Amino acid sequence: MTRRSRLNFRVSRAGPEARTLNNFPGAYPVEPWRAHYWSVSPEGGLAECSAVLELPAGYGAAVPQVAAGEPGCVSKVRSWGVMCSPGVLDEIGFDAGPLVTHDLERFPGGEDQEWLRIYLAATTFELPGHFIIADEDYRFLLFDPAGDLKGSWANGPTYLAALTWLVTHGEVSADFAHLLAADRGLYQRAVAEMLEALDKGDTES
Repeated sequence: MTRRSRLNFRVSRAGPEARTLNNFPGAYPVEPWRAHYWSVSPEGGLAECSAVLELPAGYGAAVPQVAAGEPGCVSKVRSWGVMCSPGVLDEIGFDAGPLVTHDLERFPGGEDQEWLRIYLAATTFELPGHFIIADEDYRFLLFDPAGDLKGSWANGPTYLAALTWLVTHGEVSADFAHLLAADRGLYQRAVAEMLEALDKGDTES
């Protein structure tokens, strides 16, 4: 088991009632994308979830349809949410100018640093749920406004990653995606052990 920084994983800060997500509401034209994903509760329970992500208008036309398991426009799924490709914004001529504050205290690197933050914020979303997972058993799927699959993720965090993080109170932060691919039997035994530990309250302090 690999021990990493406690900061590698964290729970989502999105409220459980949040269903339409946008970090700059009303600031630019958007199109509604539908995310389907799985979340793990503090007790280790699985929940199938969905949310609407408001990406900048034109984003869908700029990215191709993909098969489930292919990342497409998804850059990464984290334990707290999803990061879509910010590079697409350049392709569609997204103008971040009206959002630039020129606040050098917050952005000492100047306008370029602030533009990067805006691009990332426009394409990154905290998802409702406790600990978000995305593996071969519980894939993250992202559909454009027409219902076409344009992004997916199955490379972790895995269900075992979530359970281990919960049992160890964040001391162990590892995806376990390699274990799932290499030895499913061992992976499933580890999942059962973590669930038993959570059920008994036998967790590391």
